[in-house]
Amino acid sequence: MRFSMGKTDINTVVKERIGPGKLILLRYGEGSGGEFLLKQFLGERMESEYSIIFSSYETEDEVRYALKSNDISIDGEIISFVPEREAELDLKIRRDEFLTGGVLVTDLYDLNELEVLGRTPNGASERFLSRINSIASKQTVPFKMVIDSLADLVLLSSKVEVRDRLRLLRQSLREMNGIAMVGAPIGNDETDISDLTLFDAIFEIRVGLVEGKWRRTLTLLHDRNGPNLPEEWVIDTINPIPSAISLE
Repeated sequence: MRFSMGKTDINTVVKERIGPGKLILLRYGEGSGGEFLLKQFLGERMESEYSIIFSSYETEDEVRYALKSNDISIDGEIISFVPEREAELDLKIRRDEFLTGGVLVTDLYDLNELEVLGRTPNGASERFLSRINSIASKQTVPFKMVIDSLADLVLLSSKVEVRDRLRLLRQSLREMNGIAMVGAPIGNDETDISDLTLFDAIFEIRVGLVEGKWRRTLTLLHDRNGPNLPEEWVIDTINPIPSAISLE
């Protein structure tokens, strides 16, 4: 499956309409294919660009399978947050199950680290966020980055922490003419960060019935330097719209 918008595609729209050095938010509705559009955007790149995808809900193997199944290739890094999340969950389970003298075993470890290092250990979410910034800051050529779930980062950290990390990412993007697209589901107010001061552009992809037919649309809602908004494109796809029937 591939998405196109008439004679153009998501990569061309972003590069010609938004430009390099930008942080972009892609808000997507249920059944719209937003997760797939993020992967297609990453695969449509110049030979000189380096590709990086951070996933909070798919393993590296799952991401590679999805890319290969849709004939999308990337020459770069696939970094999954899933193993760290599973390890942190396992730690919480052991924290509930094992006690020593009324003090949780893992709390004893935390207290020891605080005493020795003078700090409390960072959670997996903080390590993941810092890794995004670390990898972005080390790039020496223009790069494309996808972060597949803003909602997961907010749920596991905080809006304040995520905003700070994304601002640091913007600096790296501007320095190396990189482009990053962050995915976010529509309708979850608790994790919504549609911040016009943080994102250089905000797109929204939706699917709905128009004159009895299912139609996907991509709408540019915010462009820091662009007039005449909103701007809309109808998305064509080789295959019928998947999962849209569930919206009936």
